[in-house]
Amino acid sequence: MDALLSRLFPDPGKQKTNRHRILEACALTAFCRQGRPFPILISDDAPQFKGITEHLALCWVHEGRHYKKLPPFMGNNRTQLATVLSDFWDYYHCLLNYKETPSPAEAARLSDQFDT
Repeated sequence: MDALLSRLFPDPGKQKTNRHRILEACALTAFCRQGRPFPILISDDAPQFKGITEHLALCWVHEGRHYKKLPPFMGNNRTQLATVLSDFWDYYHCLLNYKETPSPAEAARLSDQFDT
């Protein structure tokens, strides 16, 4: 695919959006041709991912955006939202650290923390 794209778009600094769209279309086509091999797809909530699998889950960054949009009126709700967002992003950063230095003990701790 890269060789074909290089022939179609010889200047790598140009047509980046077209390259991206073609690769995305190829990936979606390959996914659908396999008869929906996975029941869950994790994506960024883009419309092209809706309806191609039984369940669509959002990646951390895109899931977190929904909580930022909540406008609580009551002070207690604002405090609770701030706590949820803080815990959410703290956990996300723990996952990033785990990705750099994984260990079975940290995996178990993160799993328990996620369930909590």
